Order: sequence, then structure tokens, then C-alpha cells
Amino acid sequence: MKGAFTKTQKRSFLYSSLLVLCASLFLPVQSLAGEPFLQPGANVLLLSGLAGDLESESSYRDQLQSWLEILGAAGVHSIHVLADNPDPLASTIEARPASRSNFLALAASLKGQTNALLVIAWGHGGRQGATPVFHVRGPRITPSDFRTLATEAPSSKSLLFFRGSGAFAREAAVVDGEAAAGAHEEGAAQAGAAAAGGGVVRCGAATAARI
Repeated sequence: MKGAFTKTQKRSFLYSSLLVLCASLFLPVQSLAGEPFLQPGANVLLLSGLAGDLESESSYRDQLQSWLEILGAAGVHSIHVLADNPDPLASTIEARPASRSNFLALAASLKGQTNALLVIAWGHGGRQGATPVFHVRGPRITPSDFRTLATEAPSSKSLLFFRGSGAFAREAAVVDGEAAAGAHEEGAAQAGAAAAGGGVVRCGAATAARI
């Protein structure tokens, strides 16, 4: 019917609305250390996972643009994008294809910097054996890879939006690091949060959660 939203448009609108909601809830709140979740001058990594189909690919691009708009006025130090076939980005944004090798290369490039780090990841999660993984082209990204990245920053936090993100966050948690995890189901949304401090992980689930 003319004027009606397609399934893809409805899903894209839902995801964009959820991003705004999550940003308003998580980014301004105080972390366990008493600091804002997104600290001024932070380095930010936007990690878009393997889409798998054209509908998800379009949705992931919309989510990327939504996060870029949110971060545009946040006073961050740098924005790094790992994504497949993103729309043209500003020259100040470092963009590479989403892969485990590029994820680890970014970790190496941030070594020695004194800026806080925020990782925002969305896509599909899964398991390889007993290990939760995040799907990208080629070898999957593991919680251990997140720990490698986190050790290169004085303060590291993550927002994870994919199935199994709670288990992923628990394994990725490091001392002085924090992770907030959200998972979505078609037609409904559920946000969970996991925060690590001193090696202890706490998990909760609600429509929107903050710790």
C-alpha cells in the first residue's frame, strides 16, 4: 500500500530509535569509577559486524550513521570505523573493513595513547566451541581480542549490541574495564548491561539498563 513502511524501513527505524535511547541512557551516566561512560577526548571505535544479507547491511549502515551523528557533538578525540562498505565518511574518520586483523591492528596503533577508549559494536554473535565470538569476515573476534584492545588504553568501556553479548562481555571484562551489553529480538528490544570492576562482573537485564 502506498505510503506504508516496508519491513526493512520499520526495522531500520526501530534500530535507530534504540540507538538514540541507549546513547541517552549509557553515554551520560557515571561509570563504576565515577566517570562519564563516554569521557571527553576519548578514542571511539565503531565496529559493525558481518551483515549476512542486504537487509541487515542496510540496517547496519543506518546504525553507523546514527552513531556518527550522536558522537559528532560529543567532543571525542578520534573515531575509528571497522565496517564493510560504509557510506562515504569524513576525512577525519579512520575507516577499514571489519576484520579481526584490522581490529588487532587498531589495538597496536593505539598503544601508548593516554586517551580513554569506547568500543561500540553491533551485528551477530555466536560461539566457536565454548567461546563466544563476534562475527566479521574471516576469523571471528573473540573476548580475548577485546581484552587486547582494552589493555592499550588507560580506561576502556564497551557497548555491545548482538545476541550473546552478555556472555561475550563477561569473558571480555578486564580490571578497570567496563562493558554494557544489549541484545535485540525482532519486534521487541531487550537491553542488558554488564560492568566489570576489580575483576568482578555484574549482569542485569531490562528494557534499558545502566550500571
